[in-house]
Amino acid sequence: INFAHDSAWSRGLAALRTQVSDLLKGEIETLPGRVRRLLRPRPIKEIALNSVLDENDVSETEAQIEFVNTCRAYAGELALSELTRRTWSDLEHYLEPATSTLVENLRAAGESDRAFRQSQLDAAVRFCRKVFGDEYAALLVKARDVAARDVAAAAERKAAKG
Repeated sequence: INFAHDSAWSRGLAALRTQVSDLLKGEIETLPGRVRRLLRPRPIKEIALNSVLDENDVSETEAQIEFVNTCRAYAGELALSELTRRTWSDLEHYLEPATSTLVENLRAAGESDRAFRQSQLDAAVRFCRKVFGDEYAALLVKARDVAARDVAAAAERKAAKG
């Protein structure tokens, strides 16, 4: 196969790369918004009693994070370097402060929103494992467990008083 600069093969390959890049762009660009939608802090009035995040949404988002990470490895060949770098950076910059907010929201949760806040934090652990690695996720799990213990202890104190 002749891949000379102006050969039919090189033009065909360039056209295929462009098509693949265009198909992947849409999937990559939606990831930060999808993560934000799942993990955004919600006022209690927006949370139905004992509701949780949809497991399919969380699993699909986790898979999309893996997909974007895989695309990062081949970004140069696919002409997606800038997009994957920006998307990954957006994820990192969103997840880090969002996790501390989620921990605090769980700590302050009442009976009606506790399950939802717990499901958000569980999703954040899964996402952070993909973005930051196992050590970061393990620290987040510890923070989640401490927050859950704080909530349980506060509920016990409240029950003992009442």
